[in-house]
Amino acid sequence: MARALIVIDVQNGFITPSSRHVIQKIKKLLESKKFDIVVFTQFVNVPGSPFRKIKNWHKIATAPETDIVPELKPFAKTVFKKNVYSSFTPEFERFLKKNKISQLYLAGIDTECCVFKTAVDAFEKGYEPFLLASYCASHESSKFHQMGVALFGRLITPKNIIM
Repeated sequence: MARALIVIDVQNGFITPSSRHVIQKIKKLLESKKFDIVVFTQFVNVPGSPFRKIKNWHKIATAPETDIVPELKPFAKTVFKKNVYSSFTPEFERFLKKNKISQLYLAGIDTECCVFKTAVDAFEKGYEPFLLASYCASHESSKFHQMGVALFGRLITPKNIIM
């Protein structure tokens, strides 16, 4: 079974002083070619999304906010667009099954939201998620990142947190 690195939502609109540091870390990880498969996700806040309807949040809707950061774009050969927290769209799940992927190594932004929701969905669907904590961040603050790491340990298992 293949191991896949899932780079979640490292997009211009999510880069802040709290999240900027992961770009170079993820770039070095990608350059190391340690993973059989690399997949990127790209959040787009489309009209009618729950973010717009329920939260009245309209950011990350168009380029350049939705664009994957320039430093990582050359590595983004396989990109799955999504408009919810989880990466588990039907297309994403078909890709995992087609490529016989059983282990998902998660990196990206936001640890407490999209990364965490993807991890929980992976776990519930029978995939083994690993949180690459040093390659994740929250665009909000390091406090939220730490909360996401703690919740991953609680809901999934601390042994799958890789610092």
